[in-house]
Amino acid sequence: MSQCNYCNLKNLKRIAKKNNMVIKKLTAKWGLGGVEIFIVPHGITLKEIRLWKQPSDELPNGDKSWKRYHRTWLMKIPDKCCC
Repeated sequence: MSQCNYCNLKNLKRIAKKNNMVIKKLTAKWGLGGVEIFIVPHGITLKEIRLWKQPSDELPNGDKSWKRYHRTWLMKIPDKCCC
């Protein structure tokens, strides 16, 4: 069985802290909704992240920053572990 989104986000936070970075959550722009998760250096704002082009906007691979910092897309992040 795979990890729930709560545990997945918890692991990403651990990785970000280890690398002296932060987690930024951005509402997904496409039809299903959900949240795009980025691990970025301190100082990068959500406003800057919104300007990055995802692969579907700029084919074939999108922005270099999007590719470098985007970690995952989560449909919903629960309040507690569901595993």
